[in-house]
Amino acid sequence: MKRRMRQQTGFTLVELLISVVIIGVLSAVAYPSYVKHVYKARRADGLSAIMDMAQRLERCKTTTFSYAGCIDDGEYSTEGYYYLTLPADELSATAYQIQAEPQGAQAEDDCGTLKMSESGKKYALGSADVDDCW
Repeated sequence: MKRRMRQQTGFTLVELLISVVIIGVLSAVAYPSYVKHVYKARRADGLSAIMDMAQRLERCKTTTFSYAGCIDDGEYSTEGYYYLTLPADELSATAYQIQAEPQGAQAEDDCGTLKMSESGKKYALGSADVDDCW
């Protein structure tokens, strides 16, 4: 009686290690890009909240002829990633600056605190370029 040898199938250890290395390299390249994309998406929440507050200030000024007293200071953006304030030293009858400070995990964003004035001038107080943040 002849025994038939079964042919074994599967992966060798070398093939498995090569696969793990390839996955590691791909994830090391993709993760930083993913994190930047998440920060950018969260930043849109803060920018939207700044624009909303600016519109409310402008509507109030058309009826009261002053920005002062239009909005109670301090509110969170829709998703809660930014806290918006109107610093008292930058609020007058004719001028304002809305400041959006990142909260929680968003505080690690390179743009840092975002600001906008009544003239539409935009600021980013972090290490990133203003154009990249807005």
